[in-house]
Amino acid sequence: MFRRSVNDVTVHTFHLARTSLVTTAKAFLRPPTSATVPGLQHAECLTTMQLGARVLSPQRLQLTRLAMFAAWDNEEAIDDFLARPGLGAAFADGWHVRMEFLRRWGHITEFDGLPISTGATDPDLPVVAVTLARLKHSQLFRFIKWGKPVEQLVRDDPATTISLAAMHPLNTVQALWLLPVGILAALGQLCMTRAYTRGATMVVANLQYSGIIFAALFGVLLFGDQMAPIGWLGMATIILSGMTATFLRARALSNPPAESH
Repeated sequence: MFRRSVNDVTVHTFHLARTSLVTTAKAFLRPPTSATVPGLQHAECLTTMQLGARVLSPQRLQLTRLAMFAAWDNEEAIDDFLARPGLGAAFADGWHVRMEFLRRWGHITEFDGLPISTGATDPDLPVVAVTLARLKHSQLFRFIKWGKPVEQLVRDDPATTISLAAMHPLNTVQALWLLPVGILAALGQLCMTRAYTRGATMVVANLQYSGIIFAALFGVLLFGDQMAPIGWLGMATIILSGMTATFLRARALSNPPAESH
């Protein structure tokens, strides 16, 4: 895990290269680490995406265009890596930029040691803006809807020299987690169906809203999510609204209007 102070982080790099599918697969299965590459502090291997491209298109997932964002002890370590066979040689045939850290907004665990800012800088000098984020699955459709207009705005800005996005597909461990997730989801749906068949419908309808609470608690306790007060208030509103609607519907069904003659 990357947890060093800014005094140790002297150089950041962003690499782009055209590679084969085999090289891309090797980069994701066995990415460079501080244990395998001297002088490397942290690296993220990514596949590039064309900003503003359709979600289901070859431009959205370019498996033969590999990117890497990395932090190094010094420039000599970068040169040594690019001179090595394999992934280093692949990136040596491509393009990269070496960057000095200036400032950050937000927080990401792997770069937790970086300060907010290193001090005053010349606003007329060229800069490289790198945005790092981990997408929550629950925000996927929202990201797809609102992300593309922003991507097109950045891509078409006349002051932009180069702009692109890159993503890290699921690694082996994450992909394996999908199997129990799918099995448990199927079992949960079967249990819900059986509960509606054999249990009290009104009770089951109200208990299903407890899934919102458990999902939020799992996120906070297991994954370190931070829920804002407005989030808890929204959850309470949804649960109370659902319970109220269920009770009112049950009451209306138990007291049908009298027929007039």
